Amino acid sequence: MRRRVKFVSDHYYHILNRGIEGRDIFLDEWDYQRFAECLKEFNTKSHVTIRFARKEASRGQTSVSDRGLSSAGIAQEHLVDILCYCLMPNHFHLLVKQITDNGISEFMKKLGTGYAYYFNLKHERQGHLFQNTFKAVLMENDSQFLHLSRYIHLNPLDLHSPEWREGKITDWSKAREYLENYPWSSYPIFVGKKLSSFCYPELLGKMFQSPKQYEDFVRGWTGRSAGASSDLSLE
Repeated sequence: MRRRVKFVSDHYYHILNRGIEGRDIFLDEWDYQRFAECLKEFNTKSHVTIRFARKEASRGQTSVSDRGLSSAGIAQEHLVDILCYCLMPNHFHLLVKQITDNGISEFMKKLGTGYAYYFNLKHERQGHLFQNTFKAVLMENDSQFLHLSRYIHLNPLDLHSPEWREGKITDWSKAREYLENYPWSSYPIFVGKKLSSFCYPELLGKMFQSPKQYEDFVRGWTGRSAGASSDLSLE
């Protein structure tokens, strides 16, 4: 199938992929951690070697630093800039900027192949893990760009307060606490709760004067009036 979106360097894209047939792609904390490591280690033009044994994979005891992933060379030239992300049980969202020609395609090929290899070995399965073609949407203006970051960061509320999609969050303090403590999203980075070695929120954060201002921007969606216009047709 030919991809409709042509990736252009220095442009921003929403990337989404799901487990094949809607299956979960993260079954435990180790799977999430492994994918987060992959986001960092596969974002390179260099060759990446996957090294772990079945016994180690079954326990989730792999790490980038010793026996998990190994990138050739020391200085790494990135393929994309990852601005924000969210990992959910059966899918993931990324907002990325392509910084080298063919960067997104190369990154996603490494990411999908490498993680699926780990997952299949650990969980003793065979075959495809992800849908064949990941979805990609070009961000065409600042409004769409900003709204996407908010949409990605609110996704974990599907597991806690799914009514956020209808603007019916009545207790923002509980929703905020959940988002700030959800470990597989870049939202805690944006509001100053943790740091990251592979996500670069400053590329988007510079559009806000403070983490509190960004929080207010995110909160604005959850309490919008019924019928407010929006474009959430990103999935």
